[in-house]
Amino acid sequence: MTFPMHLAIALSGVLASAPLSLAQHAASPTPPVTMKASEDPLLAADLALLARLDQPFASPKTFKDATAREIVDAVRNATGVLVEVDRRVKGDAGGWEFVRLDCQATTPRQALDAVAAALSDAVNSLKVDVAAGLLMFTNAESGSRLAAVRHYDMRPLLMRRDPRDESTDWSMQSLEDYLTETVDPETWRDNGGDGGWIRSLDTTLVINASPARHHAIIKTLAALEASLPSPTILWQVRVVEISNEVPPQDLRIVLNSGSELDALIATNGAKLVSAPRIVSPRFDRASMKVGSNTDTIEVAIEPVDGSMAFSVEVRETRIGVTRSLSLLALDGIRSAAILESNGKRLLVEVLGGGVAGGGVPADAKMNATTPEPAKAP
Repeated sequence: MTFPMHLAIALSGVLASAPLSLAQHAASPTPPVTMKASEDPLLAADLALLARLDQPFASPKTFKDATAREIVDAVRNATGVLVEVDRRVKGDAGGWEFVRLDCQATTPRQALDAVAAALSDAVNSLKVDVAAGLLMFTNAESGSRLAAVRHYDMRPLLMRRDPRDESTDWSMQSLEDYLTETVDPETWRDNGGDGGWIRSLDTTLVINASPARHHAIIKTLAALEASLPSPTILWQVRVVEISNEVPPQDLRIVLNSGSELDALIATNGAKLVSAPRIVSPRFDRASMKVGSNTDTIEVAIEPVDGSMAFSVEVRETRIGVTRSLSLLALDGIRSAAILESNGKRLLVEVLGGGVAGGGVPADAKMNATTPEPAKAP
């Protein structure tokens, strides 16, 4: 794919005290691809616990020649969560507590990852997972025994696809492949491992995986979504009438600078006619009309096929006389042009990208190819 895009635990005490619903966390030989009304509450609790590991310590920790037990105790004191080692992996002999290491950590996860690396060997690569509310160092094979099913609604992500971009495969299969290639690739059943599986159901991914792997999937999908354009875009438009007393050489200055235009308005060298704001789906046409029956401002914005640009058309009608102007705009880049008609000069300024606050920011970057003043027929 291309993108621009619970251990049936050997600790008998834990098993004896675990709720019966823990059986839901056993890996199923036949993937049950059926929808659920809600997430498994046990898995939800485990994911919340794992998320706590990403919260920073009150202050960064520096461990020098510390024992694994000392670091684990620091994590327990910060999170209130017990941490143990899977005895199926390390046996009952103990001794792991006395392994010494150096590490610097700003989060409990970084500290536990350092301990996991220190406890790993050529046979077992340890990672942190969760079983019945207990953090545990375990390997991939034993971690697969912690598997639980979770449903991921892919519609919000699929809606971010740019229909003009034909270079990216946005099928559900491609999203499935992306996860199995990105999150612990060697552990997935379809990749020859004995871990979890992923199946598609309409626009939902049904995933059977350990809590730690679900946590990694959630973070991976969030990072992917954050890398894509927002599903909606805020367009901010200013229509300004420039006084005829402003010399022609100053027009390019206000074309290239929002702050200079602000200053011109403040000194009565220009008058703000209208400042409409439009929020619309990024890849759809957007339009609005403001004013009275005789005096109106119409703005229409739509994506340009085969381009990341948007076409902007502004039409001003005053006392039956219509003036129009068209220009190209890019998300996050200020664009401006001037229409001259019947002895009047109308400047149109456009900025898209969901910028908060009123008006167009004075420090917005100007389009490098500012159009020349347009002449009305």
